Amino acid sequence: MKTHILLLVVLLIAGIALSQQAVYFDVGMARELGMGSAFTALTDDVNAAMWNPAILGTLTQTQTSFTAAAKAKDAKLYMLSFVAPAKGPEELSSALTYWNGRRDDTQEEETDIMYSVAQQLGTGFYLGGSLRSKRAEIAGSGDNAWAIDIGFIKQVDEKLALGLAYLNANSPSFELPGGTPPLLPIKPTLSVGCSYRPDENTLLALDVFNITREKGNMPTDKVQIRWGLERKINQYLTGRLGWIHKNGTIGLGITYGLIRLDYGYLIARDERDDLHLLTLTFAY
Repeated sequence: MKTHILLLVVLLIAGIALSQQAVYFDVGMARELGMGSAFTALTDDVNAAMWNPAILGTLTQTQTSFTAAAKAKDAKLYMLSFVAPAKGPEELSSALTYWNGRRDDTQEEETDIMYSVAQQLGTGFYLGGSLRSKRAEIAGSGDNAWAIDIGFIKQVDEKLALGLAYLNANSPSFELPGGTPPLLPIKPTLSVGCSYRPDENTLLALDVFNITREKGNMPTDKVQIRWGLERKINQYLTGRLGWIHKNGTIGLGITYGLIRLDYGYLIARDERDDLHLLTLTFAY
């Protein structure tokens, strides 16, 4: 009963606020970036849950993950996530995430602390929500805000999954010096996606990102078609490639026991800059 009440509270807040969030680094973490940032229906990664909280409900392992931008023009990124999966169909999966992004040239910085929950509501159907505490600063002066995300996942069968995410549902706002916009866009952003496993070693993903065509600090306000391919080469190595709007991506994963190291590279051709991300994940 307590889990149902907690989930109801999250959804009630979302319904009142009507908001969710997309990020300046709207490309996910290293694994997602390598797959063209088609992350809305990935059902096995704690980092993808930052962009669709319902994904938490599909996880079966406790995961701890740390991401850093190995190279990003005039910007730094750090993210630390921990997820505890549900112990049964009547229980909640939950996650706690710390996110920090900075721009050195403009002295902008934003910090998010996010609590996410998800629950299975039926066979293969998962609902999740996130509540974010946000702090944006420019040269040491800033403001605080709250943001709400909501997401859905439908595991059609063992091969196919469908996802929907509505980020920044409440359109949170900051009052910053000079009217400068924050690092992270705070407009509502709707995305849908699917993932498909033709065999146990191959994963395909497709997203339609930013259907609402919201303008903000995202590099483009256009609807983006994103796709990605992940192929397990052997028990240790996984290769990835993808496409974001006008940009190609590549990635590599190295798994040894409980540890996975992922690298993702965005090869920029539009308004973006080249981006290199590294993620270290422990699954146990």
